[in-house]
Amino acid sequence: MNISINQDGLIQRSRWWIERGFLLLGVGFCIFQLALSWNAPISEQYAFRQAQTAISVTWLLNGSGWLDYQTPVFGAPWSVPFEFPVYQWLVALIKEVFWGLTVDQAGRIVSLSFTLACLWPLRRLTRHLHNGTSLFYVIGALFLLSPIYAFWARSFMIESTALFFSIWFLAALQDYLRGGQSVSGYVELTLVAALAALVKVTTFVGFSLAGLIVLCVYALNTWRQGHVREAIKAVISVGFSMLISLVVLWLWVRYADGLKSANPLSAMFTGQSLERWNFGTLPQRMSPDLLRVVAIRGPNEALGSWLVPLVLVLWSLIKLSRGKIRVCLCLVGLYVVPFYIFTNLHLVHHYYQLANSVFLVAAVGYAMVSLDEAMPGLLGPLLIAGAALGFYGYQKYYLDDELRGSREHELAVASELRQSIPANDVFMGFGLEWSSEVPYYAGRRAILVPDRTTAPILRDVKDHLATYLDGHTLAGVVVCPNGLATDEAKKRDYQALLDSVTSNRTSQVVGYCLLYR
Repeated sequence: MNISINQDGLIQRSRWWIERGFLLLGVGFCIFQLALSWNAPISEQYAFRQAQTAISVTWLLNGSGWLDYQTPVFGAPWSVPFEFPVYQWLVALIKEVFWGLTVDQAGRIVSLSFTLACLWPLRRLTRHLHNGTSLFYVIGALFLLSPIYAFWARSFMIESTALFFSIWFLAALQDYLRGGQSVSGYVELTLVAALAALVKVTTFVGFSLAGLIVLCVYALNTWRQGHVREAIKAVISVGFSMLISLVVLWLWVRYADGLKSANPLSAMFTGQSLERWNFGTLPQRMSPDLLRVVAIRGPNEALGSWLVPLVLVLWSLIKLSRGKIRVCLCLVGLYVVPFYIFTNLHLVHHYYQLANSVFLVAAVGYAMVSLDEAMPGLLGPLLIAGAALGFYGYQKYYLDDELRGSREHELAVASELRQSIPANDVFMGFGLEWSSEVPYYAGRRAILVPDRTTAPILRDVKDHLATYLDGHTLAGVVVCPNGLATDEAKKRDYQALLDSVTSNRTSQVVGYCLLYR
C-alpha cells in the first residue's frame, strides 16, 4: 500500500513539473522568436497586412484622428478604417512611452503581449472543463508551442488582440453563468463581447458559436433541474448582451464605411463591396481545396502535423468516456465551422486560422489530459511529442520566412522614394495593388491604383486628381507590372491616367518597376 501511495505521489510530482515546464518552454519559445526578428522589417508573410496596420500607427503618431485614423494609400481623405483600432492605439502608446523603440518593434511587443495574455482567460475557461490545473497547463503549452501562434505572436498584426478578447468573452460567459449571474459579471461579459466584435468580428464569430453551445448546455441542464426561471433569465440576459455587441459593431461598420465611401478608390473596400470576398462561394465550400486546408494545412500549421489530431481523436474514441468524447468532437467542430463561414478568407489567408486553430489545440490538449488520466504516465511522452512536432512545424512552415523575408523589391522602391520625395508629398503607384508596404517604409502618403479599379474610377482619378491630393504635391509615380495595362476594358483609361501623371517626368528603373519623378 505504501509503495502504491509513494508511486502515486511521485507521478503527481512529476506531472506538476512536466506541466509547468512545458508551459515555460512555450513562453521561452515565443520570446526567442521575437528576439530573432527584433531588428527585421515586417516584410515577411502577408507583409501587406502587417504594413497596413503599421502605417495606421505611424499616422496616429503624426496626429491623425483616433477613430478616423489614416491609412494613406488611396488619396484624400486618407482614412480607410477596417477594424476598431484598439491594437493600433496600444502600439502608438508603447512607442510614445518607450521612445527608443521603432514602430515595428512596438507592434511586435504588443502582439506578443496579447498572445501571452491569452493564458489568463484560458486559465479561467479550463476550470469549467476539468478539475485541477492540468488542462490549463497542457493547452497553454501546446498553444504557445503551436507554429502558427508562435510565428504570428511576433508579427505586426491585430490577430492576437482579437483572440485575447474572444477567449476572454468565453471565460466571462462561463463565469457569469456559473457564478450566480452577478451584475459585475454581466457588465464584464457585455463589454468584452463588444470589444471582441469590434476588434475583429471574423475572429469573434467562432467564439460566439462556442458561447451559444455553452449557453444552451447551461440552460438545458438548469431547466432539467427544475430552475426554469434561472434558465430563461440566462438566455435573455446573454442574448441581450450579444445584441448590444452587434449594435455596437453595426455602428462602427457604418461609420467606417462612410469614411471609405468618401473616396472612389477606398469605396471598393466597404463591407458590402467585400461581402463576396469574405464569405466565398458554394463551389468553394464543396471544393477539395477547402478540405485540404481544413484537414491538412490547418493542422500542420497549428500542431506541426495533421496526424496529431487524427491519432489522438481516434485514440480518444477507443479509450475515453462518451462525455469526454463529446467535448473533443465539439472542440474539433468549432475549429471546422469557421472555414465554412468565411470560406474565401480561409482559403486565401493562412493567418485567418489564428481565429479557430485554438479550438483544435484545445481538443488535442483535452485528449492528452484525458488519456493520461485513463493511462497514467502518458502526459510526459505526449507533451514531448507535441513540442517536437511544434518545433518541426515552425521550422518547416515559418522559420525560413522569418529569417530572410521575401520583399526586397518593395523595400528597395520604398527606400528610393524616401530619399527622392519630400516628406509632405505624395506618390502614385500602379502594380502595388493596395498594399501599404511601400508607403509605410517610404514614410509618404500614396494614391495606389489596384488592378480591380474600374474604368470610371480611373477617369475620376485623372479628372479630379487635385481632390485626391488635397493640397499636397504629386512628386512621384511608381509603375510596376500590373493588370490594368492588359485589361481590354480598362487599358485605354489606364494609359490616359498614366500619361497625365508621368508627363514631363524623368524615369529610372528600381527593381522591376519604373519610378517617375
